[in-house]
Amino acid sequence: MEFVYERLPAPADEESDWLYWDPPRKRWHRVILLAVPESPTRVRIQHLDADMRGKAEWVPARRCKVPWRLRDAFDATQAAWTRLASHDPEAPYRRAAEFVTLELLEESTATPALRSAALEVADLDQLSAATGIAKRELAGHPDTIVEDDITHVPWPTVARVVQELCRRYPDVITSYVHERDREEHELGVRRQAEGGAWYDDETFADDRFAKRVKRWAREDEAARRILMQWADVDVPGIASRYAELRDRHIELTLALLPALDQLSRIRSNKSDLIAAEIRAIIDQPLP
Repeated sequence: MEFVYERLPAPADEESDWLYWDPPRKRWHRVILLAVPESPTRVRIQHLDADMRGKAEWVPARRCKVPWRLRDAFDATQAAWTRLASHDPEAPYRRAAEFVTLELLEESTATPALRSAALEVADLDQLSAATGIAKRELAGHPDTIVEDDITHVPWPTVARVVQELCRRYPDVITSYVHERDREEHELGVRRQAEGGAWYDDETFADDRFAKRVKRWAREDEAARRILMQWADVDVPGIASRYAELRDRHIELTLALLPALDQLSRIRSNKSDLIAAEIRAIIDQPLP
């Protein structure tokens, strides 16, 4: 397949037909380039479609996509990348997969794509050795793209890769998740003692950044649970039981904080001792 991407017109393209995108009408047109300055921001075109009646105008240069003769290859290129990205999962799965590939694969083997959940594989042999998945399977999905010696594999293949890596290196995954859970637990305790997170304040209920921070936090939490599921294949139930116990511990901690405040107001040695014991338990890090 010939991959063709949009580019800016150059002076040498004057008098040639181009594929033009008209945003107001949301239509593609055939135009001829009448004037193309050096390093153009705007170019002068004349419409060739009958319904445009030969209209000539100055337009943003970026609306001119490719020479007309390359339009089919351009359309096919756009369609191929759209199909690749069409398999993308929800954000937490992509987050989890990015952590696995960045942590457990060499950059010379594969890296996460920037604009989709695909994996950009530079060395299929190395990836096959790292995962035990045959090369023909790694590159076998019909929406896989091979360009410039890079194999771009879609999410169904990526999911197999990251799950296999988690099975092979469960200690790396669980250690990371436990450490992040501990950090979030300690942060939650500090925030509760300080009156709660700023983005939970009602005054920020409609704040876009506050909503974004909350979404990031939810996605990060979900990604960690997904990682534990992927690492839990050989010993079913451990990850889910850990997650349940962790959540109960956090709920209990948050429920006890108001009680500690009440205990501090009771001036007695007994209440002070109880409060100190509770605080000692709360301050212990999660395993």
